[in-house]
Amino acid sequence: MQRTLIALGCLATLVVGASADPVTLSRASLAKEARFTVTYTLAPKEGKPQVTKFAVAVSGAHARADYPVQGLGDTRYLVNSEGVFFFIPANKAAQQMPGGKGIDDALKLAFSEAVQQLRGAKKVGVAKVSGQPVDIYKNPKTGTTVCLGTAPGFKLPVKMELSNEGGKRTILVSGIQLGTPIPANYFQLPKGTQVIKSTGASGAGPGLPGIK
Repeated sequence: MQRTLIALGCLATLVVGASADPVTLSRASLAKEARFTVTYTLAPKEGKPQVTKFAVAVSGAHARADYPVQGLGDTRYLVNSEGVFFFIPANKAAQQMPGGKGIDDALKLAFSEAVQQLRGAKKVGVAKVSGQPVDIYKNPKTGTTVCLGTAPGFKLPVKMELSNEGGKRTILVSGIQLGTPIPANYFQLPKGTQVIKSTGASGAGPGLPGIK
């Protein structure tokens, strides 16, 4: 017998007992063209919520993420045929990151906390969040709830909620557009950008979630 519950702001069908399989995020988790916004909200029990938004676009082997970094302002992470870049528009300069897998690295870092919370989590239902079909998982140790996309074009975490004595942390993916062509120049550095080659470790660039 199935029951229903209200979870994560959506009507869900209750399912009990299934454990989350190991989650591997990669370029294959997304449609050929995809655009979406990831909103990170930290709501302490005292004080104002802190909200950070990341605008993400992916087309084939190209990717772009626009997001703010404290002390740097608006920043842009780019993956294109020339390499992987961390671009600061205000400085008209870009750091070229060595090695790495570009899109794969960025996805793993962006959703690292959600993937961690899925380890040992139990499936408690199915629903639709931000227009996407999801499996709902709950981590019995932390109480964290994660909605994991199940559609072929969006097998990424769509929502995560974690509450503790300090407050509440939420990740929400919204504005999901799949299959809409994105112009190639959207993934290019602006003309006149000064490119500085980095000799450090590969990664997704300063300021992306998951980088401490």
